[in-house]
Amino acid sequence: MNTLEEKQKEVAEKYNSEHFREQAHRVVDLLADYIAQSTQNREERMFCYDTPEKMYQKFKTDFREPAPYEEDVLIKDILKDVTQLHHPHYLGHQVSSPLPSSALADFCAALLNNSNCVYEMGPVACGIEKSVIDWLCSKIGFDESSGGFLTSGGSLGNLTALLAARQSKVPYDIWQEGVEKDNLCFLVSSQCHYSVKRAVAIMGLGNKNAIPIPVNENFQTDLKELEKAYNRAHQEGKVVLGVVANACCTATGSYDDLEGIGKFANEHNLWFHVDGAHGAPALLSETHKHKLKGIERADSVVWDAHKMMMTSAIVTGVLFKNADNAHHIFSQNASYILDRNQKNNWFDFALQTLECTKPFMSLKVYASLKLYGEKFFGDYVDYVYQLTSNFAEYIKQSDDFELAVEPQSNIICFRYIKSSQNLNELQISIREKILKSEKFYIVKTELNGNIYLRCTIINPHTKFEHLMELVEAIRKFAK
Repeated sequence: MNTLEEKQKEVAEKYNSEHFREQAHRVVDLLADYIAQSTQNREERMFCYDTPEKMYQKFKTDFREPAPYEEDVLIKDILKDVTQLHHPHYLGHQVSSPLPSSALADFCAALLNNSNCVYEMGPVACGIEKSVIDWLCSKIGFDESSGGFLTSGGSLGNLTALLAARQSKVPYDIWQEGVEKDNLCFLVSSQCHYSVKRAVAIMGLGNKNAIPIPVNENFQTDLKELEKAYNRAHQEGKVVLGVVANACCTATGSYDDLEGIGKFANEHNLWFHVDGAHGAPALLSETHKHKLKGIERADSVVWDAHKMMMTSAIVTGVLFKNADNAHHIFSQNASYILDRNQKNNWFDFALQTLECTKPFMSLKVYASLKLYGEKFFGDYVDYVYQLTSNFAEYIKQSDDFELAVEPQSNIICFRYIKSSQNLNELQISIREKILKSEKFYIVKTELNGNIYLRCTIINPHTKFEHLMELVEAIRKFAK
């Protein structure tokens, strides 16, 4: 049996700096080759369509004995089967093709492991996060009284914002006293992200109290229906806390009328929350920022950097017009880590967020902004939005395709229609065959009972020619 000293030595040896240097160089070389191959479309296969069980069996192990190979061999094994988000044929979900600068910053943050739940644990992380938050707030149009924090994803961000809304609008300390039978509710778009309804349910208000507002033909919240829903809720004895708007919605990428909804919320003293997880970065584009007119009226905004800012997952800004609202969400005492006697305590982020050991996620956003500047990201938005618009024009001019709605962002929904088959079943079949080919990755959605193929043109390496390759594949598999 090893002595305690021998055990310590064995563990400490794994921190050998020269071994790390050697392995890191090998891994970076592998990833650089991956980027080159993936972005230049050299690989026929851009993701693996093995069954979940087969993939599980491939990596199944009991971990009792160490593997007989180095880290770079493990990375090689992984790279064979990953979904290549840098490939021009990646047109699937709203997850970015991360910039190498973002990945390197993530790498550094992981090794340093400075959590910033409290300032003394990660002073640099706290300073950088504050800088990023101030910049995000300024882009929305908030003044110096604004604030917020970064968190792990839009789902957690939406939940935290709605918790702030409840704490702000309920006339008693709901944190200490619990939810009374007040029939509290939120008005949300029928096209809201599922995380919004989930948040309302998690809060104990019940899924039924995320009251869906019908949308218009462009899948935007209908303001007349919003008024009707508000009046109906009052007639039923409900207490409406706030309204949630999309910027943009997940299914079609449509932007709600933030100006109109913001005015409505203000007139009725409601909390106004904007889910800008995907579409908020359009604020960085001179061409498209008008689509978010009225966002400055919001009480809270969620903004994902890992969608439209080419940042590795996962990092979300939860932004408040009034920073004090962020500090009142949670009212716990934890003297071993939190000091509630501190005044103007923006730097202990555990006071504001559900997370305690929060990763140093601000570094990857800060690094890319510092290296490239905000115009770079505006140019990216311009490119992918325009490419999507160009693709929509092609779809409209093709007699064998149908466009669901004019795209307002980089999300497009369309379907193949030149067939005597049931069109819903046909779209499902086409997508299945495309995935089995392992040459493209696209998704589907249902709109008004109809199934559409759905693409998010999020990869800056995707060009019109790649979309034409997808079209030809669809036509082939539709036969």
